[in-house]
Amino acid sequence: MDMKEFNNIPEIKFMIVLGKMEASIFNKVERHIKKLGINKTEFMIMYAIASHGSLTIQDIGERISMTSGNMTYTIDKLEKKGWIKRVRCPEDRRRIYIDFTEEGKANWSKMMDEHMSHIKDLFSVVDSSILSETISNMKLIGRAFDEE
Repeated sequence: MDMKEFNNIPEIKFMIVLGKMEASIFNKVERHIKKLGINKTEFMIMYAIASHGSLTIQDIGERISMTSGNMTYTIDKLEKKGWIKRVRCPEDRRRIYIDFTEEGKANWSKMMDEHMSHIKDLFSVVDSSILSETISNMKLIGRAFDEE
């Protein structure tokens, strides 16, 4: 089988198109995150805290698939900016939670307003019914690969 035939097999074509689409979208999203004055890791850590509340470094790592070493460095940077704080658990002093400072909450809210506007602009070229149908189809395909 030559490569042209191989690349036209629907399953292979799906993976190629999905990969290119993902790279294109995330490239634009990451560039916008940088314009907000943070990097992708900082954004992901702050997103995890905003979504779930106060979390341990381990909890954050599980949610964003990142090692604690890289996160500790990034959390230190966010703490120096005054956006997050470490809070010791009163019941178990060994546990340290990461949470927003008041300044961090305000910055996050402002960044997310701007970021959501950017995301909506990015996807404005896609009809919402097509987007909804694509989401449903991707979930269906994803469930077929879920491990039990």
